[in-house]
Amino acid sequence: MLKSESLGLASKRLLDLGVGLILLLLLFIPFILISIAIKIDSRGPVFIRMQRIGKNGKPFYPFKFRTMIVGAVDQGLGYEISDDDYRITRIGKILRDWSLDELPQLLNAIKGDMSIVGPRPTFAYQVESYSSRQRKRLLMKPGITGLALINGRNRISWACLL
Repeated sequence: MLKSESLGLASKRLLDLGVGLILLLLLFIPFILISIAIKIDSRGPVFIRMQRIGKNGKPFYPFKFRTMIVGAVDQGLGYEISDDDYRITRIGKILRDWSLDELPQLLNAIKGDMSIVGPRPTFAYQVESYSSRQRKRLLMKPGITGLALINGRNRISWACLL
């Protein structure tokens, strides 16, 4: 690895760590309020952790606020979500609409599993069907936000992202 590339990676890590810590401090009260709203709205845990694939194909478990009913993957469309999906809770719909369900991933950025900006983390079953071009996204840490999130989230095709 070149010295400038190594310096760039270290700088990005420091940026992820600094931004992550500052945002966690600033968002402490909203985290508490969202947690209470989730508990009032439906039974089950406040957070979920589902395995995703990160840098170099390494599995990890990002934190997210729970937006669906308990056992949602075993019902309906499995991992897929429709616009009027009955499995999404009332608070979950708001959290998803505003991407607030992603905020706990700041913990993953601080831990080093994720970056603030990068490609969205994907499920193992998605990685299994990646083309060689799509596999390039595994060369970097997945991000809390990135091109997919600001360009339509799940409503855009892979071709638009690669």
